[in-house]
Amino acid sequence: MTERAEDLERQIAESTVQVPSEVGAPTSETPAVGLTHASDQNRNATLREKPQESPLEEKNNQPNIVATEEYSSFTIAQKRAIIVTGSFAAWFSPMSGSIYYPALNQIAADLHVTSAKVSITVTTYLIMQGLAPMMIAGFSDKAGRRPAYLICFTIYIIANLALALQDSYIALLLLRMLQSAGSSGTVALAQGLVGDCITSSERETCRKIVGDGSFPPPWTSANLTDSIRYRKRARNGIEVNEAKAAELRKNHKLSIPNPIGTLVVLADFESAILLITNGIGIACFYAISTGASQAFHNLYGFDDLYVSLMFLPIGAGSLISIFTTGKLVDWNYRRHAKRLAFPLTKNRQTDLSTFPIELARIQIALPLFITSAASIIGYGWMLTHPIPLAGPIVLLLIFGYCQIGASQVLNILIIDIHPAAPATATAANNVLRCLIGAAATAAIIPMSEAVGNGWAYTILAGFFIGSCAGPIASMRYGIEWRRAKKEKAERRRKAKEARGLA
Repeated sequence: MTERAEDLERQIAESTVQVPSEVGAPTSETPAVGLTHASDQNRNATLREKPQESPLEEKNNQPNIVATEEYSSFTIAQKRAIIVTGSFAAWFSPMSGSIYYPALNQIAADLHVTSAKVSITVTTYLIMQGLAPMMIAGFSDKAGRRPAYLICFTIYIIANLALALQDSYIALLLLRMLQSAGSSGTVALAQGLVGDCITSSERETCRKIVGDGSFPPPWTSANLTDSIRYRKRARNGIEVNEAKAAELRKNHKLSIPNPIGTLVVLADFESAILLITNGIGIACFYAISTGASQAFHNLYGFDDLYVSLMFLPIGAGSLISIFTTGKLVDWNYRRHAKRLAFPLTKNRQTDLSTFPIELARIQIALPLFITSAASIIGYGWMLTHPIPLAGPIVLLLIFGYCQIGASQVLNILIIDIHPAAPATATAANNVLRCLIGAAATAAIIPMSEAVGNGWAYTILAGFFIGSCAGPIASMRYGIEWRRAKKEKAERRRKAKEARGLA
C-alpha cells in the first residue's frame, strides 16, 4: 500500500507545469489541467478578483479626476444654438466700437473739434467698456444670464436712440459711455454661456466662435420653463433631483451687482500677469485702429470710405484666426493629455490641478504674440513714407490674425484658471484690456505727432514684447501656483468648517 502511494505522488509531481501567477511575479507550481479541477476554479476566481491594470490606468492613478456627473444636460444641437445666440448678442459690442473708427475725421469736422479730442471719446468708451462688466458679470453668475442680458440691451437701446438725436461733443462723450456700458457686458455674458455648456477640452473652438466657463444654467428667471421641464420628466418616469434643484435656488438668486469678485481675480498673481500681457496686446490693436484714420488720410489722402476699407485686413486676419487658432489649441490640449495619459471624456469636466494647462495654451499663444509685435513695428515704419499700399495691408492682415488669435488663447486660459465664475473672470480681463487700451488710444496721436509713427509704434511693441515675460513665467510655474492656491483654499475651508462645528 505504501509503494502505491509513493508511485501516485511521483506521478502527480511529474505532471506539474510552471505558470506565472501575475506579470512580473514569481512562478508557482500548478497541477496540470484535469488533475485538480478545484484548484483551477480557485485560481480563476482569484484572477477575476484581481484584474490586471491597463497601461493607461497604471500611468494615471489620480482619483476623482473626472467628474461623475454630466457637465451639461443640453444636447449638442441645443449647445450650438446657445453659442450662436450668445455670439450674435456679443457682436453688438465690437460692432459699436469698430464702426466708429473710420468716421473719426468726419466727426471732428462736424463737431468742430480736433482729432485728439475725438480720440478722447474712444478713451472714455474703453474705460466704461472695462468697468461695466465688473458689475454685470458677478450679477449674471448669481442671478442668471437672461436678466443680465435684459439689463444690457435696455441700456444699449436707450443710448443708441439718444446718440441718433445728439449734436454736441459733450453729449457724444457721455452717450458713448452709456452705449459702452450697455454693450460691453454682452461679451462677458457670452463667455459665461460657453462656460456653462462646454468643458475645458472642447472649449477653445467654441470660444473662438463667440469672439473674445462652468456651472449648469442658472435656475432663477427660468421658473416657468423649469417647471414645465420637471413635469415633463416626471411624466416620462425620470426622477428629478430635488436636492440639486434646491441647491440651484440657493446659489442663483437676484442680487445687487458687486465688483468684488472681479477685483479678487485681478489680485491673483498668475491672472494679473496674463491679463497685463493680454491688455497691452489689445491696447496695440486699439492704438492702430485709432491712429489709422488720421495716418492714412494724411499719407495717402484717403477719404472716409477708403479709410474704412483699410480695416478689412484686420477683420480678415481675425476671421482666419477663428477657423485655425481654436483648432490648434484644442489639438495641443489633446496632445498633452495623450502624453500624460490624462482622461478626455466628453461632457465631463476634469480636474486640471495636475495638468499643465498653461503650457498647453501658451505654447500656441507665445509665437503669435511675438509675430504680432514684429508686425506692429513694421507697420509703424511703413507709415513714415508713402510706400505701396500692399505693405501696410499685409502687415495689418498678419497683425489681425496673430493678435486676435493670441488674445483669445489667453482669454480661455483665464477661464481655465477660474472655472467657477467665467463671466467674472472675463470681466477682470475686460478691466485691464480696456483701461490699458484707453491709455493707448489717448496717447497714440500725440505720440505720433511728437516722435513719428515709426517710433510711436515701436515703443508700443517694446512694451508688448516685455510683457510676454508673464506668460513665459506662467507656462513654467503655473501648475505650482494653482496647486498652492487650491491647498490654501482647502485649508481655509477646513478652518471655516472647524469654526462652525465649534
